[in-house]
Amino acid sequence: MLVVLASRHDPAARALCERAAPGSARVLAWRDLSISGWRYHGAPDDGDDAIVLGGARIAAAAISAVVTRCPSVPPHELSHIVPADRAYVAAEMTATLRAVLARLRCPVVNRPTASSLCGPRWHPERWTTLAASLGLRVLPLARRAVPGLAPSPPRLVAPAGRELHRVTVVGAQTLGTTGEEHEPRPELADAALALARAADVTLLRVDFAVRGAERWFVGASLDPDVGAAPVADALLDHLGIALAEPLTSAPR
Repeated sequence: MLVVLASRHDPAARALCERAAPGSARVLAWRDLSISGWRYHGAPDDGDDAIVLGGARIAAAAISAVVTRCPSVPPHELSHIVPADRAYVAAEMTATLRAVLARLRCPVVNRPTASSLCGPRWHPERWTTLAASLGLRVLPLARRAVPGLAPSPPRLVAPAGRELHRVTVVGAQTLGTTGEEHEPRPELADAALALARAADVTLLRVDFAVRGAERWFVGASLDPDVGAAPVADALLDHLGIALAEPLTSAPR
């Protein structure tokens, strides 16, 4: 069973589950975290852990893979919790999921960190610094900060005449901008793979600005569109989850 941790407002998560064979993938509802049946033990070799999925208890050993799409449990989606308690309950749910995910022996994409359930939720400056440390050309990044106000979104100073090329990394595979039939340029694929390895993530989207033979790192995201068929199929294949059978026309 593939378990997907995602917001209920995430259509890509639902599309990913629909690409899998019937009954082999489900989105975990935050309400499931409030249902009795969860079991977690501190002993490292204890095999009795269990989660609740769709209201039913499932042994942790029955989970074949997990895809995480949320950095934390969103308080505003806990409609079954009284408003005054939602922030506290969401924090406790997030801590519980982090502990459960850390103990699972199956693939978890992307594995949680101390600050996020879905891998390193770095600011653009951190991704840019990592890209530069790998020898990639980067663009100047500017952010305006005013005391007492939230910092403005970062602004890239991009060269004129450039094209945006997007590469999605799924394990050791790379997918290009236009879908399954389009292979990314080898140098962009290699750069994206190097960045994913350095960040220790399985799933990553990397954007590049390209002008002729020149290329610049633009940004990275841990939230590629897993609902797009090429990405979904590559991810399910990487995790060993069977694809849904294609629909065929009825015989005449």
